[in-house]
Amino acid sequence: MVIFIIQPDRDVFQYSVLESYFFISSMYTNVETNIIFVPGETYEIIEYMMNNDLTKKFKISNFNVDLLPIDNDLLSLERENCFKEIYIDKNLTSISDLANAFVKLETCFGKVKYKYIKGDLSKTFENLVLEKEKENNLKTNDEILGMIVLDRSVDFITALTTNYTYEGLIDDFFGINFGTIKLKESFVKDISKQVKKKPEEKIVTYGLTSFVNNFYSQIGYMHYLDVNQYLLRITDYYQKIATKDKEKAKISLEDLEKTSNELKTYMIEVKEPLFANKNILYHIITNISDSKYIEYMRNEQILLTGELPTNLHLYYEDYISDKRDLNKILKLMVIESLTQDGIKNYNDIKRDILNIYGYQNIFVFRDLERLGWLKEKTYIKNIMEMNYEQLCEKLQLVNMNYNEKKVEDCSFVMSGFCPISLKLIEKAVEGKWTKIQDIIKKMPGETTFPFDETEIAKPNKEVNTIFLVFIGGVTYTEIGGVRFLNRKFKEAYEKSASKKPTRTQLIIITTGILSTKKIFNNLGKEFKNVYSMKQFYDQSQNPKKK
Repeated sequence: MVIFIIQPDRDVFQYSVLESYFFISSMYTNVETNIIFVPGETYEIIEYMMNNDLTKKFKISNFNVDLLPIDNDLLSLERENCFKEIYIDKNLTSISDLANAFVKLETCFGKVKYKYIKGDLSKTFENLVLEKEKENNLKTNDEILGMIVLDRSVDFITALTTNYTYEGLIDDFFGINFGTIKLKESFVKDISKQVKKKPEEKIVTYGLTSFVNNFYSQIGYMHYLDVNQYLLRITDYYQKIATKDKEKAKISLEDLEKTSNELKTYMIEVKEPLFANKNILYHIITNISDSKYIEYMRNEQILLTGELPTNLHLYYEDYISDKRDLNKILKLMVIESLTQDGIKNYNDIKRDILNIYGYQNIFVFRDLERLGWLKEKTYIKNIMEMNYEQLCEKLQLVNMNYNEKKVEDCSFVMSGFCPISLKLIEKAVEGKWTKIQDIIKKMPGETTFPFDETEIAKPNKEVNTIFLVFIGGVTYTEIGGVRFLNRKFKEAYEKSASKKPTRTQLIIITTGILSTKKIFNNLGKEFKNVYSMKQFYDQSQNPKKK
């Protein structure tokens, strides 16, 4: 018997499971082959198997998992392709599954009292939750203070912009997968003193969640420059302790015991994570210090303020002629299109890209255009909707007094620019959606919120939970901002002089964790070179043949 345990990903199935299946079939006969899909099968994978007559070759079962605890403040369905499924394929299965999981949470902890809804798919989620509550005859006391549901379409821009938090940059350069990254062993351990060097350096898995790495949980949400200062302070602190240890003849026995305990803590809890994070951060800073990276970031930052960078289209021409990373230039074009309501001479730029990078990318453009992310600039204004520049001004997304040395609000995640989603969360937690309702209603998508926001702003319980539901995925930018807010609430609670202090606790619930790589890797799928059934069989017979 052979058992494959995989996510319901067609690429994984095609390039891993099928190759193994045909290889095993060529070696053995009458082997029972099982596939267990985690967290469950999808319509896409079953359709593919049926179209290729594969359902008879495998015994299919599901290991149904609802929300996975990625961290103590983050629950996710971990649908890697949730963005494509929802916004390109128009498949709402993951939203239904999220609603099911949410009602299970309500069954355990109580129904939500206050609801803030923004976006058409957010409204769909709310309706599904109400239906499932009726189906399950859910009757509980109000335990959960509130939930804020945001459709990804309310803030596409944040999903495309560069993240300045440490965790976001780690994801950009290393790729975080279920709270872990793959690193060379030299990043984690000092192997320079080893006598024999291996021809190929070992790759190790490094955990990033607070469940396994308390050191990282202190710095993951920070701006990367703050992380650098934090690591320097920690290093300096223990260096001073080590200096005292060398001079132990000059200090008292009590101080010596304290010093020894601190050094023991350093060796057990701090040494390895400090070494690893120094190497990770050095790798990141080295890459982002490149002049081409800086030029790209400068253009992106100007677009986020609602302005158009000078000579941006000349930058496009130089970038395309050098044939640099296609996804990166497309990402900048999308940011321009979303912030400027289109791109001037878009069709000319599109033609240049297809000529240089290949006409197979026509399918990528097709998907981006269907999303409304790329289009020719028009000068006809819709007076019923608010444009991006007005939104920046009304919501005060750009912090003109931003100071890297003194972080005061969520704008630190983008070096002075606050994501739309985080600004809406801040306003909801402060009980101010009623004050900015004219702005919110002019944003695309349905809007629902309580007109009596008294208890949201001034809750009466010691710990008041608010669920932040992100439909279509949450970014590490937003995760960093939410963790900053939680830290802020916790510090205010600890410093409070009140006899009955209260604090708000924000917990993220999402269909999956989103990054620009995941978005662009799922665009234009039809043209992908996929093995035929005969090619799979031939490959299994000659594994070395390419």
